[in-house]
Amino acid sequence: MDQGRHGVALFGLGRIGVEHFKNMLSHPGLSLLWVIEQDIQRAKDILIKFQQCNSTKITTPAEDAQVFADERVHGIVVCTPSFTHVDIILKAVKAGKAIFCEKPVSPTLEGVMQVYTEAQKQKIPLFCGFNRRFDQQIRKIHDYAQDGRVGKIHVIKMCSRDPAGKTATPEYYKNYGGFPNDSAVHDIDVVCWLMKERPISVYAVGHAHTSDYVAMGDVDTLVIVLNFPSGAKGIIDMSRNSPYGFDQRIEG
Repeated sequence: MDQGRHGVALFGLGRIGVEHFKNMLSHPGLSLLWVIEQDIQRAKDILIKFQQCNSTKITTPAEDAQVFADERVHGIVVCTPSFTHVDIILKAVKAGKAIFCEKPVSPTLEGVMQVYTEAQKQKIPLFCGFNRRFDQQIRKIHDYAQDGRVGKIHVIKMCSRDPAGKTATPEYYKNYGGFPNDSAVHDIDVVCWLMKERPISVYAVGHAHTSDYVAMGDVDTLVIVLNFPSGAKGIIDMSRNSPYGFDQRIEG
Protein backbone atom coordinates (compact mmCIF):
# COMPACT_ATOMS: atom_id res chain seq x y z
CA MET A 1 0.00 0.00 0.00
CA ASP A 2 1.31 3.44 -0.94
CA GLN A 3 2.43 5.73 1.86
CA GLY A 4 -0.12 8.40 2.74
CA ARG A 5 -3.09 6.31 1.65
CA HIS A 6 -5.79 4.95 3.93
CA GLY A 7 -6.47 1.23 3.67
CA VAL A 8 -10.14 0.35 3.18
CA ALA A 9 -12.24 -2.82 3.14
CA LEU A 10 -15.51 -3.02 1.20
CA PHE A 11 -18.31 -5.24 2.48
CA GLY A 12 -20.72 -6.18 -0.30
CA LEU A 13 -20.54 -5.85 -4.09
CA GLY A 14 -24.20 -5.38 -4.91
CA ARG A 15 -25.66 -2.40 -6.77
CA ILE A 16 -24.40 0.32 -4.46
CA GLY A 17 -21.30 -1.66 -3.49
CA VAL A 18 -20.03 -1.56 -7.07
CA GLU A 19 -20.49 2.23 -7.14
CA HIS A 20 -18.44 2.63 -3.96
CA PHE A 21 -15.89 0.18 -5.38
CA LYS A 22 -15.37 2.39 -8.44
CA ASN A 23 -15.26 5.56 -6.35
CA MET A 24 -12.60 4.12 -4.05
CA LEU A 25 -10.43 3.08 -6.98
CA SER A 26 -10.49 6.64 -8.33
CA HIS A 27 -9.77 8.28 -4.96
CA PRO A 28 -6.08 9.22 -4.61
CA GLY A 29 -6.15 8.88 -0.82
CA LEU A 30 -7.54 5.35 -0.59
CA SER A 31 -6.25 1.83 -1.14
CA LEU A 32 -8.90 -0.88 -1.48
CA LEU A 33 -7.29 -3.79 0.35
CA TRP A 34 -10.21 -6.17 0.83
CA VAL A 35 -13.56 -7.04 -0.71
CA ILE A 36 -15.88 -9.13 1.45
CA GLU A 37 -18.54 -10.75 -0.72
CA GLN A 38 -20.62 -13.93 -0.41
CA ASP A 39 -20.52 -14.49 -4.18
CA ILE A 40 -16.81 -15.10 -4.69
CA GLN A 41 -17.10 -15.51 -8.46
CA ARG A 42 -18.88 -12.17 -8.79
CA ALA A 43 -16.13 -10.51 -6.77
CA LYS A 44 -13.43 -12.12 -8.91
CA ASP A 45 -15.14 -11.01 -12.12
CA ILE A 46 -15.35 -7.41 -10.90
CA LEU A 47 -11.73 -7.34 -9.76
CA ILE A 48 -10.62 -8.74 -13.12
CA LYS A 49 -12.70 -6.16 -14.98
CA PHE A 50 -11.08 -3.30 -13.05
CA GLN A 51 -7.61 -4.90 -12.94
CA GLN A 52 -7.52 -5.09 -9.15
CA CYS A 53 -6.54 -8.74 -8.70
CA ASN A 54 -3.01 -7.94 -7.51
CA SER A 55 -3.91 -5.25 -5.00
CA THR A 56 -7.27 -6.29 -3.52
CA LYS A 57 -7.97 -9.53 -1.64
CA ILE A 58 -11.32 -11.32 -1.59
CA THR A 59 -12.92 -13.16 1.29
CA THR A 60 -16.40 -14.16 2.45
CA PRO A 61 -18.38 -12.79 5.42
CA ALA A 62 -17.68 -16.03 7.30
CA GLU A 63 -13.94 -15.33 7.05
CA ASP A 64 -13.99 -11.60 7.80
CA ALA A 65 -11.96 -11.91 11.02
CA GLN A 66 -8.77 -11.59 8.97
CA VAL A 67 -10.01 -8.27 7.62
CA PHE A 68 -10.61 -6.80 11.07
CA ALA A 69 -7.22 -8.12 12.20
CA ASP A 70 -5.42 -6.44 9.29
CA GLU A 71 -3.62 -3.41 10.72
CA ARG A 72 -3.39 -1.84 7.26
CA VAL A 73 -7.19 -1.44 7.21
CA HIS A 74 -8.12 1.96 8.63
CA GLY A 75 -11.80 1.89 7.73
CA ILE A 76 -14.60 -0.14 6.21
CA VAL A 77 -17.47 0.60 3.83
CA VAL A 78 -20.63 -1.44 4.46
CA CYS A 79 -22.88 -2.14 1.47
CA THR A 80 -24.37 -5.47 2.50
CA PRO A 81 -28.09 -6.17 3.16
CA SER A 82 -29.48 -4.08 6.02
CA PHE A 83 -29.97 -6.98 8.42
CA THR A 84 -26.19 -7.62 8.43
CA HIS A 85 -25.12 -4.06 9.28
CA VAL A 86 -25.21 -4.18 13.09
CA ASP A 87 -22.97 -7.24 13.33
CA ILE A 88 -20.40 -5.82 10.89
CA ILE A 89 -20.38 -2.40 12.56
CA LEU A 90 -19.89 -3.81 16.06
CA LYS A 91 -16.96 -5.92 14.82
CA ALA A 92 -15.42 -2.85 13.21
CA VAL A 93 -15.85 -0.76 16.37
CA LYS A 94 -14.18 -3.48 18.43
CA ALA A 95 -11.30 -3.59 15.92
CA GLY A 96 -10.91 0.20 15.93
CA LYS A 97 -11.87 0.71 12.27
CA ALA A 98 -13.71 3.80 11.04
CA ILE A 99 -17.06 2.98 9.41
CA PHE A 100 -19.08 4.26 6.48
CA CYS A 101 -22.40 2.40 6.33
CA GLU A 102 -25.07 2.59 3.68
CA LYS A 103 -28.54 3.39 4.93
CA PRO A 104 -30.27 2.14 6.91
CA VAL A 105 -27.68 1.50 9.61
CA SER A 106 -30.14 -1.03 11.02
CA PRO A 107 -33.70 -2.10 10.18
CA THR A 108 -34.62 -1.38 13.82
CA LEU A 109 -34.31 1.65 16.08
CA GLU A 110 -32.73 -0.56 18.74
CA GLY A 111 -29.99 -1.57 16.32
CA VAL A 112 -29.29 2.04 15.33
CA MET A 113 -29.01 3.13 18.96
CA GLN A 114 -26.79 0.17 19.81
CA VAL A 115 -24.16 0.80 17.14
CA TYR A 116 -24.01 4.58 17.60
CA THR A 117 -23.78 4.25 21.38
CA GLU A 118 -20.92 1.77 21.06
CA ALA A 119 -19.13 3.84 18.40
CA GLN A 120 -19.35 6.99 20.52
CA LYS A 121 -18.16 5.11 23.59
CA GLN A 122 -15.09 3.84 21.72
CA LYS A 123 -14.61 7.14 19.81
CA ILE A 124 -14.88 5.40 16.43
CA PRO A 125 -16.24 7.42 13.47
CA LEU A 126 -19.55 5.96 12.22
CA PHE A 127 -21.07 7.69 9.20
CA CYS A 128 -24.41 6.80 7.60
CA GLY A 129 -24.64 7.28 3.84
CA PHE A 130 -27.42 9.83 3.45
CA ASN A 131 -25.89 11.16 0.25
CA ARG A 132 -28.54 13.78 -0.50
CA ARG A 133 -27.26 16.02 2.28
CA PHE A 134 -24.17 16.49 0.10
CA ASP A 135 -26.03 17.30 -3.11
CA GLN A 136 -25.08 20.91 -3.97
CA GLN A 137 -28.62 21.98 -4.84
CA ILE A 138 -30.14 20.45 -1.71
CA ARG A 139 -27.40 22.00 0.43
CA LYS A 140 -28.21 25.40 -1.07
CA ILE A 141 -31.89 24.94 -0.18
CA HIS A 142 -30.83 23.92 3.33
CA ASP A 143 -28.64 27.02 3.73
CA TYR A 144 -31.45 29.29 2.50
CA ALA A 145 -33.88 27.66 4.93
CA GLN A 146 -31.51 27.99 7.89
CA ASP A 147 -30.66 31.67 7.38
CA GLY A 148 -34.27 32.67 6.78
CA ARG A 149 -34.03 33.59 3.10
CA VAL A 150 -37.06 31.44 2.27
CA GLY A 151 -39.08 32.72 5.24
CA LYS A 152 -41.05 30.50 7.58
CA ILE A 153 -41.66 27.07 6.09
CA HIS A 154 -45.30 25.96 6.08
CA VAL A 155 -45.09 23.04 3.65
CA ILE A 156 -42.28 21.02 2.08
CA LYS A 157 -43.14 18.78 -0.85
CA MET A 158 -40.76 16.13 -2.11
CA CYS A 159 -41.13 14.00 -5.21
CA SER A 160 -38.96 10.90 -5.54
CA ARG A 161 -39.64 8.61 -8.49
CA ASP A 162 -37.61 5.84 -10.08
CA PRO A 163 -37.94 4.60 -13.67
CA ALA A 164 -40.34 1.76 -14.39
CA GLY A 165 -38.72 -1.61 -14.90
CA LYS A 166 -35.76 -0.92 -12.58
CA THR A 167 -36.71 -3.65 -10.12
CA ALA A 168 -33.65 -5.15 -8.42
CA THR A 169 -32.92 -8.85 -8.16
CA PRO A 170 -35.15 -11.11 -6.04
CA GLU A 171 -32.15 -11.80 -3.78
CA TYR A 172 -31.88 -8.10 -2.97
CA TYR A 173 -35.55 -7.78 -2.10
CA LYS A 174 -35.55 -10.76 0.27
CA ASN A 175 -33.94 -8.68 3.02
CA TYR A 176 -34.08 -5.06 1.91
CA GLY A 177 -36.80 -4.03 4.36
CA GLY A 178 -39.43 -2.64 2.00
CA PHE A 179 -39.85 0.58 0.02
CA PRO A 180 -40.04 2.88 3.11
CA ASN A 181 -36.85 1.51 4.71
CA ASP A 182 -34.92 1.20 1.47
CA SER A 183 -35.78 4.47 -0.23
CA ALA A 184 -38.13 6.75 1.72
CA VAL A 185 -35.54 7.16 4.48
CA HIS A 186 -33.62 9.50 2.15
CA ASP A 187 -36.59 11.80 1.67
CA ILE A 188 -37.65 11.71 5.32
CA ASP A 189 -34.09 12.59 6.32
CA VAL A 190 -33.97 15.57 3.94
CA VAL A 191 -37.34 16.95 5.06
CA CYS A 192 -36.38 16.73 8.75
CA TRP A 193 -32.96 18.22 7.99
CA LEU A 194 -34.51 21.19 6.22
CA MET A 195 -37.11 21.68 8.95
CA LYS A 196 -34.67 21.25 11.88
CA GLU A 197 -37.52 19.37 13.56
CA ARG A 198 -38.68 15.84 14.04
CA PRO A 199 -42.29 14.99 13.20
CA ILE A 200 -44.81 14.39 15.96
CA SER A 201 -46.93 12.19 13.71
CA VAL A 202 -46.51 10.35 10.41
CA TYR A 203 -49.15 9.05 8.02
CA ALA A 204 -48.33 6.83 5.06
CA VAL A 205 -50.34 4.99 2.43
CA GLY A 206 -49.10 2.89 -0.46
CA HIS A 207 -50.11 0.48 -3.19
CA ALA A 208 -48.49 -2.10 -5.48
CA HIS A 209 -49.43 -1.49 -9.12
CA THR A 210 -47.00 -4.06 -10.56
CA SER A 211 -46.98 -7.82 -10.12
CA ASP A 212 -43.36 -7.95 -8.90
CA TYR A 213 -44.19 -5.82 -5.87
CA VAL A 214 -47.47 -7.63 -5.25
CA ALA A 215 -45.52 -10.91 -5.11
CA MET A 216 -43.06 -9.42 -2.60
CA GLY A 217 -45.80 -7.97 -0.40
CA ASP A 218 -44.33 -4.52 -0.99
CA VAL A 219 -45.57 -1.29 -2.61
CA ASP A 220 -44.28 0.61 -5.63
CA THR A 221 -46.23 3.81 -4.90
CA LEU A 222 -46.08 5.60 -1.57
CA VAL A 223 -47.33 8.88 -0.07
CA ILE A 224 -46.06 10.08 3.33
CA VAL A 225 -47.32 13.04 5.38
CA LEU A 226 -45.17 14.37 8.23
CA ASN A 227 -46.68 16.67 10.86
CA PHE A 228 -44.12 18.87 12.66
CA PRO A 229 -44.34 20.61 16.07
CA SER A 230 -44.24 24.03 14.36
CA GLY A 231 -47.36 23.13 12.40
CA ALA A 232 -45.44 22.70 9.15
CA LYS A 233 -46.20 19.70 6.95
CA GLY A 234 -43.91 17.50 4.91
CA ILE A 235 -45.46 15.70 1.93
CA ILE A 236 -43.49 13.02 0.09
CA ASP A 237 -44.76 11.19 -2.99
CA MET A 238 -42.74 8.26 -4.24
CA SER A 239 -42.89 5.77 -7.08
CA ARG A 240 -40.84 2.91 -8.46
CA ASN A 241 -42.95 2.78 -11.57
CA SER A 242 -42.32 6.14 -13.26
CA PRO A 243 -42.71 5.74 -17.06
CA TYR A 244 -40.85 8.99 -17.83
CA GLY A 245 -37.73 8.20 -15.77
CA PHE A 246 -36.11 9.63 -12.64
CA ASP A 247 -37.79 12.57 -10.94
CA GLN A 248 -36.32 14.19 -7.82
CA ARG A 249 -37.82 17.51 -6.68
CA ILE A 250 -38.20 19.68 -3.58
CA GLU A 251 -40.80 22.43 -3.39
CA GLY A 252 -41.95 24.72 -0.60
